[in-house]
Amino acid sequence: MTSPDSAAVRRSPPTSLHTAVDAVAERAPHRWAVLGESESLTYSALVESSDALAGVLRRAGAVPGTVVGVQHEALTDLAVGLLAVLKAGAAYLPLSARTPPTRAEAMLDEAGAAFVLAGPGFDETWGAGRTVVRLGDSDGGRTPPPPLPAHPEQLCSVLFTSGTTGTPRAVGLTHRGLLARFSHQAYLDLRPGDRVARVGDVMFDILAFELWGTLLAGATVVDLPGARDLSPVALATAVQERGVTVLHLTSAWFAAFVRRPGGGGSGLRHLLFGGEAPEADAVRTAYADPALDARLTHMYGPTETTSFATAHAVERPPAPEERLTAGRPLPGTDVFVLDGYGGLLPPGIPGEVWIGGPGVARGYLNRPGRTAEHFLPHPFARTPGERLYRTGDRARIRADGRLELLGRLDGQLKVRGHRVEPEEVERALRTLAGVRSCVVTVQGEGGSARLVAYYTPTASPVDETALRAALLTRLPRPLVPDRFVAVRALPLTERGKVDRAALRDSAMSTVSPPPQAPPARAAAPGTDVGSGRGAGTTDTEQTLLALFRELLARTEIGRDDDFLACGGTSILAMSLVSRIEEELDVRVPLTDVFDHPTPAGLAWAVNTAEPPDCTRGRGETDEHQALGG
Repeated sequence: MTSPDSAAVRRSPPTSLHTAVDAVAERAPHRWAVLGESESLTYSALVESSDALAGVLRRAGAVPGTVVGVQHEALTDLAVGLLAVLKAGAAYLPLSARTPPTRAEAMLDEAGAAFVLAGPGFDETWGAGRTVVRLGDSDGGRTPPPPLPAHPEQLCSVLFTSGTTGTPRAVGLTHRGLLARFSHQAYLDLRPGDRVARVGDVMFDILAFELWGTLLAGATVVDLPGARDLSPVALATAVQERGVTVLHLTSAWFAAFVRRPGGGGSGLRHLLFGGEAPEADAVRTAYADPALDARLTHMYGPTETTSFATAHAVERPPAPEERLTAGRPLPGTDVFVLDGYGGLLPPGIPGEVWIGGPGVARGYLNRPGRTAEHFLPHPFARTPGERLYRTGDRARIRADGRLELLGRLDGQLKVRGHRVEPEEVERALRTLAGVRSCVVTVQGEGGSARLVAYYTPTASPVDETALRAALLTRLPRPLVPDRFVAVRALPLTERGKVDRAALRDSAMSTVSPPPQAPPARAAAPGTDVGSGRGAGTTDTEQTLLALFRELLARTEIGRDDDFLACGGTSILAMSLVSRIEEELDVRVPLTDVFDHPTPAGLAWAVNTAEPPDCTRGRGETDEHQALGG
């Protein structure tokens, strides 16, 4: 499949991402570019601040081709920092303050980052052997040099994906790719008056849409602090209070959002979703809600093709048993379904998805072998030198020309919108004391999918809470299994490989210990946390027990049983915090379910939480809420 607009996009004049943003600022200098939690920036202020910081970076030694790690959580600081890196001729590697230090160091090393642009909460160990620049560093009042021009094929951004070898891979994106994907694109339907929510993790590719897609359209990007920890109801409230008109969610989060109590669109004009195959029933739920008057668009595309490759504007609710498609290629993008020999397959025949066009990444940094394996010459190219990215996704072209995804061809897993290579998780798990061997797999589909680790202990089974806590120091939260199951031996097939189907057999004998309640951050006076497995000892515990049993469909759950170990998923956790707000009139962050996953432990968090009307962001004022677009 080839977009009908491909030729037009390829003829667009080459330029750089930062000069394109500056051009928008020249046309509308006083329009709001960024609305942060406690600070906001107009387009002119964004340009001025990024120019000054770019000068600091250049005088510190940053040159074209340099990779700069950027660790800023505040949206205004993040926008200034990323734009400054580009104006210095360098490429940015976004990092989260919550990234485990060992993983952050490995990412900086893999990307060859010689500089770190640091914000509050910076872990000094990340800067070892690197030049550290801080946002507030002064350039002595000197006039900043003009931004350096960038070639369209110059490295612009470095993002990490989970690797099949167990090592994260650094994907190098170009100015050309980001401009082609997000500049003047009708599929995004972004307008200067729009407010686009920033809800994704800074380390994931959706940041490119939330930030660059917004700025290139002359719109306003709006920070929703702690959005990933909000219940669907709280997210909808934040969207409405901040005047958000465009929102992108993972497919699982989208399902939870449209199914939340009360429903409604919260003022949204365009709701995009993707990252994994969406639930058709969730789309039907959205269409059945008369208050949700938003355009719905399903997006598909791996990081290696600059976030998106296809789009499906959903114009009707899917019929029963109908699978929602990934749609058609974006302008300038080629999508092919090929057989194992690189031959085109006719409609209806499953094969592997290959993607071409200007959005295709440069490759994997410092991994020429892996790059050559996944980025191959485009056999149907109009211009010499074009390449196709081999996705590993299995799909077919339907009779109506739309792409229908059918899963993966390799062992890669997709859980709640995140690409997960089992080998990476397994390698981290094997480093933990008490673990001899292990296998990581996925159970369930769509929003109910959860990551499960089966392991053989060196002696007695390891406490599940301890395993989870240890992995959180080595892996980002999306890669940490939802459940750990100790087994006496990993079952093997006749060929000697791990029998994953047998692992998923619920009747298989395990040696898992009973789930243990994690220690509370502080026990409330008179609360006996973790002393029994029966009924709740307080009204709060009894309410939580009832919610646990209802959501998990298990009547035997006690006050010290772990929500995740009993079958809970992130999506069910979202439902849990929504129900807690509904039943107890308090708002607890999603992270509390992971930090205190038992009824007894979670009761403490509930008893110390604030009511919903007391949860406005720190530093927000009525004046800030009313800022125009």
